[in-house]
Amino acid sequence: MFKEMFSTKRILYYVFICCVSFTSLAVILSTLNFCIEISASIQYVYIIEWFSVCFMIALVMFFTDMFTENSGKYFIMFTHIADIAFWVFGLGGFVYGWFPLTLLGFGVAFGVLIGVYFVTCIIMYLFDKKWVDDINKIITEQRKVRMNDKKDN
Repeated sequence: MFKEMFSTKRILYYVFICCVSFTSLAVILSTLNFCIEISASIQYVYIIEWFSVCFMIALVMFFTDMFTENSGKYFIMFTHIADIAFWVFGLGGFVYGWFPLTLLGFGVAFGVLIGVYFVTCIIMYLFDKKWVDDINKIITEQRKVRMNDKKDN
């Protein structure tokens, strides 16, 4: 059981989530920053902070998914959003000071959080679908080979 929980495939899946969510976050925040302040630039420290939060989110999701893997999809979505909100509001809001600690600041942060979550979900769905299609193609080819072998005998 321990070996299955910490398999390379499972770890790479969450590393991929971290990278996709970081990229989505960077694009969304860079676009918002550009639209609000036309000549503003993003400081390097923000990029490191964004990645650290995305990494912590992926790490916590890795462990919470172990406990919720047999749950419904809406419960899993809720736990993912709770994991994300904990790190975005806790580390991003209180420690890094990404947004003002006002109702409007929390609202904007929550909107970005939901946007990044759904972009990441869509991208992960598309990659999962591609992987499943590839696996089904291999299985179909193997069945054809087996059927041809049976006909030859």
